[in-house]
Amino acid sequence: ARFAELGDDRSVAETCLDHAEVKLWAGQPEAARALLAQADRTLGEKPESRARLFALTIELAVLVDDGAQVARAQGPLVTAQAALERHGDHHLLWRVLIAHAQATAYQGDLERAEPLRQRALALLDAQAARLDHATQAAFWQDRRRTMVKQTFRLVGALPAAPDPRTRRVLAIYRRMSSEHDRARLLHLVMDAAVELTGADRGFLL
Repeated sequence: ARFAELGDDRSVAETCLDHAEVKLWAGQPEAARALLAQADRTLGEKPESRARLFALTIELAVLVDDGAQVARAQGPLVTAQAALERHGDHHLLWRVLIAHAQATAYQGDLERAEPLRQRALALLDAQAARLDHATQAAFWQDRRRTMVKQTFRLVGALPAAPDPRTRRVLAIYRRMSSEHDRARLLHLVMDAAVELTGADRGFLL
């Protein structure tokens, strides 16, 4: 609110993006969506200014299994990636690269996704190399950076072009892993069982 009073739109947007990232990690996609929309209204038009917004938009779309949104956000993200590469902004570029990799893997193209992940990891390794040993340990404790090392290990074990049933199982898993209310989770479990078995109805005994 203080940034808004001062007319500091950039800080307002960055605060919204920070909060949206927390909500994504907490499995609260609708709250994250609202914060991203608020950031979108206050960010400038330059692709490099909107790079983090595009990256988080793809993370949200993958979380809620919105393939259309992944496709829509991927083009602007690639444009932002090119702008960051021209400007040499490596501190943000790794985030954009990993979001690009997430979108590419989500669409079933693991061969193209893995080199993007490797580029993101190389940028982080280069940043860490400039730090002393103690600071490096703290640097790699950040879970966003740790995930870059692990993002595609599980996904990489799947076929290069997952069949529709596999995609559906992954989508159900993403929904279930983001649900913390026991009653709603039980409903999701039953709906998933009915859907995957082709049953007309199901009962939990």
